[in-house]
Amino acid sequence: MENYIVNKTFANNRECEEWEAKNIPNRTYKGKMVLMVGHQSECGKDEITITNIMVC
Repeated sequence: MENYIVNKTFANNRECEEWEAKNIPNRTYKGKMVLMVGHQSECGKDEITITNIMVC
């Protein structure tokens, strides 16, 4: 397994989903199968951060 640190923040979930659709096609990242995409957010805020992507 490999863990890529991303720490990319988006204004809202829609922007995050669009980035994921473009950069993680068919659940692959850098040519490897994605096991998990880590997200972080705070209650009451629209911002969401992709913290890491774990692949194998």
